[in-house]
Amino acid sequence: AVTPITLPLPETGNVEISAYLLGDVTLKWGEGPGLSSTGYGTTNNLSKEIPTTDFSLSLGDVEGVSDGDILVPLSIQTNQLLANTLIFSVEYDANQLKYLSTNKTDLSENFMLAANGSEPGKIHIAMADVNGVENSGDILRFVFKFAEKSSNENTELFISRAFINDLTIINLDDSRMSFAESALELPKTFQLNQNYPNPFNAGTNISYGIPDTKAQNVHVTLNIYNVNGQLVRTLVNEEKTAGFYSVHWDGLDSQARAVTSGVYFYQIKAGDYLSIKKMGMLK
Repeated sequence: AVTPITLPLPETGNVEISAYLLGDVTLKWGEGPGLSSTGYGTTNNLSKEIPTTDFSLSLGDVEGVSDGDILVPLSIQTNQLLANTLIFSVEYDANQLKYLSTNKTDLSENFMLAANGSEPGKIHIAMADVNGVENSGDILRFVFKFAEKSSNENTELFISRAFINDLTIINLDDSRMSFAESALELPKTFQLNQNYPNPFNAGTNISYGIPDTKAQNVHVTLNIYNVNGQLVRTLVNEEKTAGFYSVHWDGLDSQARAVTSGVYFYQIKAGDYLSIKKMGMLK
């Protein structure tokens, strides 16, 4: 899609402008509200399909929240390389799920984002940032609800195609994930689960559960500590409603420096609840 913009230009002198054509208009997105791909001479720069294993995308553990929304995080692994442009498609069972929105995370807050979910069962994403991102972690969150006539069978989501910096992402079979509606019932007690994978190398996921309490929200902190008890990184520090959550740790400290191999502890505080677990980093 092409959206005209007006730039304030000086009366004299030269101006250098850098821009991205944000959109995947040559691969049959379909036209969502306000989007049109007709009338423009475009070329398909993705036709070379140069494969890469330097980057990867994956769908994380489902987060069910108390108002019935289902949050599915999408994570990027960058291997500390700069990712400027991402184009990919996520497919799901439209008989089971209703797509609501695509939300940015802290990692993608400066990206331009185009999300087209007008075709049932498919979400097409294009996003770009001149400065890009080097850190790994959750870059988007997809929001769904269960369809009115959904069954209680497992429903599957997967990334059907993906390009980062115009390079084709391979091994997309690893991105498949599934869940059932019954698995998203609110937790009865506070939970802190063992991270997975453990031990880990590039990154690991930590999941936890917040039960329905008398208070509408519970303030949650989730911190990483080294064996000396020093704070390495704060992964969560915010109010949470009842539900299941998952957060990714990319093995970096609060200064975005890679931590050394060894034993680390992660601690959750949620109201009066406190729990600590141990994990190992191997390089």
